[in-house]
Amino acid sequence: MPNSQSTSPSTIGLSLADSEAQAVDLSLTRTLPTINAIAEWAGGLQEEPAVIADRLATFIATNGLATHRIAVTLDTGFLFTHVLPVPADQADALMHKHALWDLAQFFPDAAEGEFITDVHLLQQPVTGDALRLLSVSVRRAFARALGDALAAKDLSLSVLDGDHFSAEQCLASRHPDGRTGLVALVGLKRERMDVSFLLEGALLDYRSRGEWTPAVFTEVLAEGSALCGQPRKLFLYGSRATTEMVDSLRAAAPAPVEVLNPFAGMELRPGNSLAKHFLAMPQRFVPAVGAALREE
Repeated sequence: MPNSQSTSPSTIGLSLADSEAQAVDLSLTRTLPTINAIAEWAGGLQEEPAVIADRLATFIATNGLATHRIAVTLDTGFLFTHVLPVPADQADALMHKHALWDLAQFFPDAAEGEFITDVHLLQQPVTGDALRLLSVSVRRAFARALGDALAAKDLSLSVLDGDHFSAEQCLASRHPDGRTGLVALVGLKRERMDVSFLLEGALLDYRSRGEWTPAVFTEVLAEGSALCGQPRKLFLYGSRATTEMVDSLRAAAPAPVEVLNPFAGMELRPGNSLAKHFLAMPQRFVPAVGAALREE
């Protein structure tokens, strides 16, 4: 049966992976964020935007929510991400032009404006006179179709992000230990690994692999450590960050390992009967929570 309707303003964080989705409705106006509802279903990015919107509408109705804001975060494998060197001391507009030129080298047949591109300047320089720029792009047609499908259900697409970058937001917002010193954030997904190195919360390095094994895990962390230094701690999240997998990785990890719990310190809305089931492995919900937290 539906719970009584939530009256606090809230945001749904929706994480769309290749074949699954996680959703969490958070109230962010109280002293502690409150989990109003939580769910997970198969499909993810394999489903059309209209189906995604239908599932969200069902989630909202079933849980008696009054939510309209939807913060969506997409598997980075669905995006184009690239790190490229750029001259130092350039204006943001010129850095964006660098990213668009780089994108055109990978997609020479793409029409102008086919992608929406965002850029982020990494803090770790390549040389004394060059910096490194993280470029992230999504196809405009998908973003428009998703926004239109949500609008048809009287929902608003307030955030569109990459899941690993939403996980960075979750780490920075909910885990103060992740903002101290040099740390690494590792997303262990079904067929992909994303790794960020952060110093005092600032992004130094980002890299990923389409397929991964424990050997690749060690290799990628070694590459990042050679550039950024040895992290004092590793924070893990994702569907493959199971107890068994984490135990197998600890021996090869260059630093202590902690599996992220995005719901630590949050309140649980009474009557949320499914929450206990989903909270048994909360690390799957890190990107969804991080997306919702961008509305704070």
